[in-house]
Amino acid sequence: MPDCYIQLGVCRGTHDILAGTPAYQTDSGWCFSCHNGAEYAKRLPRTGDRVGLRVDMDARTLEVCINGESQGIMVSSLPSTLFFVVDAGDKAQAIRIVSSS
Repeated sequence: MPDCYIQLGVCRGTHDILAGTPAYQTDSGWCFSCHNGAEYAKRLPRTGDRVGLRVDMDARTLEVCINGESQGIMVSSLPSTLFFVVDAGDKAQAIRIVSSS
């Protein structure tokens, strides 16, 4: 069982965050769950792994990468305006956002 409960993804930004509704619980958000996202990845990430998202706005796709290795396309037909989403489902989780360039 993985020890990570972080959700990473993109959303339209139309969900009601002030009411406590996370993007991954709506039809306007697409998130990879580091806890149970096995349907989108060859394996789930573990502590110390680097989880990346590649958003191709020309192709309108979201791809998941773990330690630089593509896990495949998670979503296609994304809308033209998106916001990145990070949800640390546990206050003990640590997230560091780094540029790939």
